[in-house]
Amino acid sequence: MVEYVAPKLNQSAFHCPFCKAYAHQIWKGVYHQVPGYEQTMVDVLNTSTCSRCEKVAVWYKDYMLYPANSVAPLPLEDMPEDVKSDFNEARIVVSASPRSAAALLRLGLQKLMPHLGEKGKNLDDDIASLVSKGLSPKIQKALDTVRVIGNNAVHPGLIDMKDNLDTAIRLFELTNIIVEVTIVQDKLIDDMYDKLPESSKEAIKKRDT
Repeated sequence: MVEYVAPKLNQSAFHCPFCKAYAHQIWKGVYHQVPGYEQTMVDVLNTSTCSRCEKVAVWYKDYMLYPANSVAPLPLEDMPEDVKSDFNEARIVVSASPRSAAALLRLGLQKLMPHLGEKGKNLDDDIASLVSKGLSPKIQKALDTVRVIGNNAVHPGLIDMKDNLDTAIRLFELTNIIVEVTIVQDKLIDDMYDKLPESSKEAIKKRDT
């Protein structure tokens, strides 16, 4: 399975906003003609045609006008609903305001903390607590990246998110990775372990005591 590739101006292939398949895109300019004059290209308009479903998306500069579909990845199915709500709201606004999307993703991350056994009051403190409990250093980096960039999105800082769409898209990807490791993988392990025969689980308990 190809990792999600967001639609982007002049990119040769991405996940189609219509059929959702990863497909080659055919780019064309948009022309305007006044009777009696030669055709002229409208510099700020372009179209991309999906080679799979053959539907056409319309772009204004680097912004996809049609369909009204987010360029950000979808949330993981097992993402907690309160976190998913902020994630999806961020998807809606990301093209128009990467800064707003970053702030929403940071908020969603804070809502994730109670699902991981933390208080959900202070994200920095919650991450420190998770680290003390053995959190993977890679996931700690992912958490702090979303936290710091999300904070800078609403407060003056060193990272300007005003027009930084690429960075915003990476924050969606990091959020999905965090949920994958802290929620989805644990759920899979617990579900499979619960299916073991009781006699086997009792033997495991005796072995480990």
